[in-house]
Amino acid sequence: MLAPPTATIIAMLGLPGSGKTTCARLLANDCAGAVFEAGRLLRERAEGGDRAARELVLTASPIPRQEFHQMLDAWLRVHSRNGQWLLLDGAPRSIEQVEVLHELVLDRAVLQVLGIVLEVSRDVAIERLTDRAAGADRRVDGAQQLIRARVERQAPTLRATVGRMREIWPVAEVDALGSQASVLVRIEQEVVALPLENGLQRPDGIETNLGTAIGKLRQNREQPETRTEEQGA
Repeated sequence: MLAPPTATIIAMLGLPGSGKTTCARLLANDCAGAVFEAGRLLRERAEGGDRAARELVLTASPIPRQEFHQMLDAWLRVHSRNGQWLLLDGAPRSIEQVEVLHELVLDRAVLQVLGIVLEVSRDVAIERLTDRAAGADRRVDGAQQLIRARVERQAPTLRATVGRMREIWPVAEVDALGSQASVLVRIEQEVVALPLENGLQRPDGIETNLGTAIGKLRQNREQPETRTEEQGA
């Protein structure tokens, strides 16, 4: 009989601007986890002159199956071990990428997967991305016309991706409006409430680690709460 999985992949999904990167990094920092940031890696390649990467970024297209498989497989080889939290920032982004993740998890008995969908409306996503573009964040895909196209293109793909994820793994949907601390509280509530079957376990110490992250945010923020922002794809 196989031992139950002891490392957890948490796939942070949502529209651009929903706060995926912020939440993934906060959780990773407070649980000694690792973050897979495919969007950031792709943009770095695009900014370095890679034409294929630039085309994917400008058209808001998911990384193709074979390339995504190579990237994620290489990352998991380094980071997947017992007790580890593995946070996927904005991945998988397509049904094809879900299938890749499924294949790689089946190859590694130590892994289990939970999905967290950060919910914001398209209008909120566009507003957040526009605010970011007006600030210090100068991204390849930061032009106003590209922001709206990016959100509109990813919205239906996100629904299909989440639907396929639900067929395989537990998925929680979380309201991503409000402060970072309030969003983390909702994540904790939703993950703890997930019905887990077939030998899946809750991530080791999830309440403790989320509580630590929430406490730090509240301690560091004496000013009024601000909304969750996102740096990734």
